[in-house]
Amino acid sequence: MLLLALIPSVILFSCDRLFKYLAVNKGGYFILDSVWKFAWSANRGIALGISLPGGVILILVVGVLILLVVIGYRLAAKRRWLAVFCLSLIIAGGLSNLIDRLTLGYVIDYWVISWPIYGLSFNLADVLVVIGMITLVTGAKGSKENSLSDQKIMAVNHQTYETVAPAFARTRQKPLWEEVAGWQSELKPGNKILDLGCGSGRFLRLLINQKIDYVGVDNCGALLKTAENYVESQRSTISNFLPQIQFVKAQMYQLPLAPESFDKVFLIASLHHLPPSYQKLAMQEVWRVLKPGGRAYLANFNLWKLSLRDKTVWRYLLARRRGVAQSRLPQSKSFWRGSEVWTFWQGHPLYYYAFTGRSLQALAKAAGFQICQMRWMKAGQKQPWWRANNLVAILKK
Repeated sequence: MLLLALIPSVILFSCDRLFKYLAVNKGGYFILDSVWKFAWSANRGIALGISLPGGVILILVVGVLILLVVIGYRLAAKRRWLAVFCLSLIIAGGLSNLIDRLTLGYVIDYWVISWPIYGLSFNLADVLVVIGMITLVTGAKGSKENSLSDQKIMAVNHQTYETVAPAFARTRQKPLWEEVAGWQSELKPGNKILDLGCGSGRFLRLLINQKIDYVGVDNCGALLKTAENYVESQRSTISNFLPQIQFVKAQMYQLPLAPESFDKVFLIASLHHLPPSYQKLAMQEVWRVLKPGGRAYLANFNLWKLSLRDKTVWRYLLARRRGVAQSRLPQSKSFWRGSEVWTFWQGHPLYYYAFTGRSLQALAKAAGFQICQMRWMKAGQKQPWWRANNLVAILKK
């Protein structure tokens, strides 16, 4: 994805170098009669033919570079693709003009506009720098709104789960994936575990033979009620093994739980329902409630799988391309969020974040975790990313 963001800049840089060659060797004709001419012009000032003293130019260049670094850093935290695209435009334009200054002592301009009051000359490199800077600044400004947008995403997901809870719980009677079921072997008698995004208690059903303390957290009251009903129906069996079972209605990123109180934390098909800003908060909470040396177990859907039948980025993009249910699909404020997917569950919108191995690794490391294992998996077997169903990880505090 990031490499694709660089391709336009490489092409446009090449075009600018070609135009400069043509202007010097073959230029000299009007594009728009008496107003816009393609002709060679030596620019010893800054962009757009503006002349300024050398000291002023140096101050402006240094100031702009500092500003770009600050803005690019802020934008990259939210929209890395856009930040790379904008900065590559600026670098491509700046590099092309820098080559001229170093080899010729001036910049070759080839578009000359003659107005009755004021005329100016510029080139494609100038245009790249201006467009890159404007997009970078407006993109960074838009990123301030993402927290509000993320709040709306959270509200939509919560409403959907509250609405479809009974039907959703019925679809979660099947055993969990083999790669998750195998995590039972990691548990030890007396462990206190936290199941974040526990839903209707699907993971709990794997633990009835474990002598552990269990806390399940979910923000959907209807799903928690289903989990509680299951526990009551199995009380005689479960009580012989699980010494304590507790359910808590709370957000994953705001846990009313004591620090360093859990040996293991499980996030099974739950973290991918959080937008990026809330993912960071949730992982900080996981770090906070884990004991030193404790482990976190993550399983997220692989939405990058090469499939148009499963829930994938490709299916979502194709639906948008065709306009399928376009009016009903919630839209993120930023077009650049290529890792965000919306689906419908019984006609109700549901948000997913499409983790890559790199993005999940960065999220874990930012929270302070050591990565013990990270794999693309299908039916308990390691697979390449384009075939796997899930991205699973084991982290250590």
